[in-house]
This record gives sequence, structure tokens and C-alpha cells, in this order.
Amino acid sequence: VPTIRTKGATAEQDREKEQKVAQEHRFGVIDPISALLATFRYARTALEGRRRNFTLAVYDGRRRYDLKGEFKGKVSRDILGKRRDTYRLRLSNTPVAGFKESHKEKWNDTVFDMYLSADGRFIPLQFDSVGFGPVMDLVEECASPCKLPRDD
Repeated sequence: VPTIRTKGATAEQDREKEQKVAQEHRFGVIDPISALLATFRYARTALEGRRRNFTLAVYDGRRRYDLKGEFKGKVSRDILGKRRDTYRLRLSNTPVAGFKESHKEKWNDTVFDMYLSADGRFIPLQFDSVGFGPVMDLVEECASPCKLPRDD
């Protein structure tokens, strides 16, 4: 029986307007997709014996947050019933600007582990929320061009 726990927000907090993101918070930032790609690069540099921790300044057009990461090393992981060698990165979010108070509570120090393939390709195989939240698995790899399922 699944139990869903969320960090609570009062009705008053949910009616609040989001903070505006000041100009100084919009410079020297990257978008969320670039941040994901940067995590792969940091995994590679950690394997070379360099920098195991990093912080990325991310702005998604509405919110500015810091994505902090720590390379945890190689682990064997069961993903969708198959044992895989992976690299584990521990990631966390810290809100900076553009958040309602209720969203700050949900985002602040949200931690998840990202498991990348250890075959040299660094494909994200699984995102696992630490504490509460979902687990997202890579279901299938496809060759280019990738044919997506249709709803008809």
C-alpha cells in the first residue's frame, strides 16, 4: 500500500505570488537540460581523480536554484530486474529566487540519486528520490531515429 507524504503548505502559502527573479540571479546560469548534461561531465572528471563535488547555478525561466552534486562512485544496482554497473551521483536543490514559500519548502534540500551507466556512455538509467518521491527508470534505449509510441 503506497503512502504519499508531501511537505505541507498552508492554503495561504499556495495563494502567494512567486518571487521575481532579480537580474543578478539571471547571469552566469544554465538551463535545466544543460545542468543535466553538466552532471555527466562532472562524473567523468571525478573518475579522472578530480573534483567530486560541484554546484550549478540553474535558471529555468521562472525559478533560480542551485543544483549541488556529489559523485559517490561505482555501484551495482538492480534496475527493472536487471543488475547493472552504474555511477551514483547524489544531487540536491537549493532555491535561490522565484519560488513561493510553499514551493521553497518542497524544493529546499530535495535530494535524489542519479545512476549513470558505467559503460563509458554515462546514460542516466535511474533517478531515485531520497526520502520521498518517485523513482524514474530508463525503460528502453533505441537507435536513432527513435520511434516514439503513438496514442492512436
